[in-house]
Amino acid sequence: MIVRLAAGAYHIVSSYGGVNAVRTADFVVEPSKLTTITMEHGATGVTLKLVSQEGGEAIADTSWIVRSKSEDGPGAEIFAGVGAFPSMILANGAYVVEAQHRGRTFARDFVVDGGTDREIEVLAK
Repeated sequence: MIVRLAAGAYHIVSSYGGVNAVRTADFVVEPSKLTTITMEHGATGVTLKLVSQEGGEAIADTSWIVRSKSEDGPGAEIFAGVGAFPSMILANGAYVVEAQHRGRTFARDFVVDGGTDREIEVLAK
């Protein structure tokens, strides 16, 4: 994308996917100079699935919460939703996902490290 800007200092924010994959940068445009800015996101598309056995069919009517993970345990809530296959793009990092179905809660830790999209299965056991 080419954007024409007047000379000056700028701050750019790039969001990828609408959840937490965000990059920022400060840059300066000098008069009569071409400035190139490249933003790279370390992120992956993730689809969540509550299953009764590995590789099984997704269980419908499931509520989801994804939290960042820290050394102290679950951190800030990153995503909340309802459905059999919620999908999102997450920034690289460690996460905890909680699936709630019929009054029971199931959880799993997982790591996003960029690359190809993936499915995260949570076992309902």
